[in-house]
Amino acid sequence: MALSSKQKHKVVFYLGWSGLTLVSGSTQYNSVVNDRLGVTLNTDIENLVKGLLERLEMLDEALDSAICRLAASKVDNIDMNPREIEQLKKERKRLIRELSDHLDIPIDKSGGMNVSVSV
Repeated sequence: MALSSKQKHKVVFYLGWSGLTLVSGSTQYNSVVNDRLGVTLNTDIENLVKGLLERLEMLDEALDSAICRLAASKVDNIDMNPREIEQLKKERKRLIRELSDHLDIPIDKSGGMNVSVSV
């Protein structure tokens, strides 16, 4: 059994690629990424990828929850961890690198404006 379409798009999202990377006919279509996600993976690798996706989703939920606690450093006798968000982000990056390694798809760092102009 291969990854579902939804799982493939989650992989693309976590690895930083455009959502149109898997849409054939799009100017952002990438046949290499599509091929690597389109093959029937070894069952062990597929299960590992699915597990990583689940863990990444849980980390994203934990980050959302942690953001709500930013205003407080202490509640009653409980001290909040001031490095919680930093640690969650670090673990998220580690899991994304692991996902990239297992699928042999590079992480695309297309968050900024990296445009080169030839004159």
